[in-house]
Amino acid sequence: MYPKRSTKAILLKSYDINEKDKALVLFTRNLGLLHTRAISMRSASSKLKQNALSYILLDVTLVQGKGGFRLVEAENSKYHVSQIDPDKLQALFGALKALLKFMPQNETHSRLFDLLLQDITHVLEKDTSRLELYKLKMLYNIFTSLGYVNNAEHSYIQEPGVEFVLQNKREIQKAIFQAEKVAQI
Repeated sequence: MYPKRSTKAILLKSYDINEKDKALVLFTRNLGLLHTRAISMRSASSKLKQNALSYILLDVTLVQGKGGFRLVEAENSKYHVSQIDPDKLQALFGALKALLKFMPQNETHSRLFDLLLQDITHVLEKDTSRLELYKLKMLYNIFTSLGYVNNAEHSYIQEPGVEFVLQNKREIQKAIFQAEKVAQI
């Protein structure tokens, strides 16, 4: 029997594979970016609840087998997609899709996960008019973590707010633009 591994996860993408299974892309704190499956999730007898994957943040239990990781448990957070303002969702997923595009699988980035979790929580819990600044902050931290922004003067933006981003917006936009350009070469 394969050992179970529990971790916090950000659900980036899910889609149906066949009549009963779902494919998931998770960014996890302990395992990095994972492409995983939820077997028989859409069947009536499934222990996994279909509704669990309508949340952005999850506590998941995974089993690693020969064919990769399989989701065996998912506990949801309080952030259900249907209850989140569409502008907030668009800002969050606008930044998080960079993980899908540029992050290698199974490469752990715990610090980045913690920073993104902090920003996601802040955006979802606060009524913010600074969504674009949070998106910039998240993108900047993603590209810094992945090594696309490696100038000595650039490091993670750790402050909980976006005042630093507001004060340095043009430099951050320039760094993100250069990182995207390098990453796509």
